[in-house]
Amino acid sequence: MKPVGEELANAWIGKGTGDAARLRPAGAAVYEVEAANGNGWSGEASRIFLPYEPAGVDEELLGVYFYNEDRQVWEYVGGKMDHENKRFVVEVSRPGYYAVMEYDKSFEDLPDAHWAHDAVKRLAARHIVNGVNDAEFAPNGLTTRAEFAALLVRALGLRGSTGAPFTDVGDDWYAGEIAAAYEAGLVQGVTADRFGPDERVTREQMAAMIVRAYEFAQETKVSGGGKMGAFRDADEVSAWAGEDVTRALELGLMRGRGSGRFAPRDGATRAEAAMAIWNLISAIDDIE
Repeated sequence: MKPVGEELANAWIGKGTGDAARLRPAGAAVYEVEAANGNGWSGEASRIFLPYEPAGVDEELLGVYFYNEDRQVWEYVGGKMDHENKRFVVEVSRPGYYAVMEYDKSFEDLPDAHWAHDAVKRLAARHIVNGVNDAEFAPNGLTTRAEFAALLVRALGLRGSTGAPFTDVGDDWYAGEIAAAYEAGLVQGVTADRFGPDERVTREQMAAMIVRAYEFAQETKVSGGGKMGAFRDADEVSAWAGEDVTRALELGLMRGRGSGRFAPRDGATRAEAAMAIWNLISAIDDIE
């Protein structure tokens, strides 16, 4: 791995990611990654360490990008931030040019004062959430079961799969992500053979899924207490979901809707889903 020349780096830095988001480098360096033995890339992933400069950027919006020379855009790779040493650790599976970049995406309907603003911005920087179009996020829109399963898969870095036993999934955009979520034990169907991908995900369903994702990341089961009694609609929680709702609350993965209500059977909004996913990522980072 070696830095490319400043002139070439500057020529590439201004290129986008294929959308209207603001993308800028965390430092001036672009690094070329080559095969170590000179005989070409083996196809196996290699771990590299990319330094970054924190001055003038929001570290929560940083990630590693690969420069696709054919498309002339930067493509998100991901990576794990090492705050102490100001570098990213990332597994790469192809040679080429890499850089740490800040991805600063804003939505017109999600002002700075909105309670989910920071969570959505940080998830957008990790390419976990998207808007309904380039300008709008639709924070009050409802989230489907397929959409939330896909968010969980992206947040945990799982790869798409095949073989989920649901007859209503087919080959739609979410098929691979639902299969990956099912294989990881994050989701269940509404029946044995039906997932209900286009149905709204209820808040109690979201609680169950987010707790399973937390347990998957932590590789252990967590027990719940009796915190649900604090909500005046606690008796509306389905019997199967009671423990999961309690654990989601106690772990800080979800919270109530105000006025003493949890609203377990209401549909989860896009803002609520984003906040739950960000809470999950923050909790996982604390574990590590």
